[in-house]
Amino acid sequence: MSSYGTDNLDYTAKYGSPYLITLNLAPDGYVSESFKKYIVSYSSKPTGTDIELSYLKNTATPYVAFVLRDKSDEQQMEVHKQVDTGLFQLKMEPTVNGNNAPEINEIMVFYTEKLL
Repeated sequence: MSSYGTDNLDYTAKYGSPYLITLNLAPDGYVSESFKKYIVSYSSKPTGTDIELSYLKNTATPYVAFVLRDKSDEQQMEVHKQVDTGLFQLKMEPTVNGNNAPEINEIMVFYTEKLL
């Protein structure tokens, strides 16, 4: 005997500790890059919530935290920090407060090729 049904989705419930980890960012695996600027754009960031950003350099753990500067008038958080590496990975963690969470639109990473 089989049982069938449908799942109900609750669009108002938010996971308590979400995160996003990128794949290794290596535009050219044979050339080192100099990652320099990081911007997280959001459409809302309710009171008591935050956005944290950290990185791995050449897959070496642990993650190293960035200190983001909130440009709330532009709905962005940004940091300028030079990280020279071949493989680069970002981890973005929104901090939730009860059932409130930031609504994140995009993460931008600016880099240049590091000349040998």
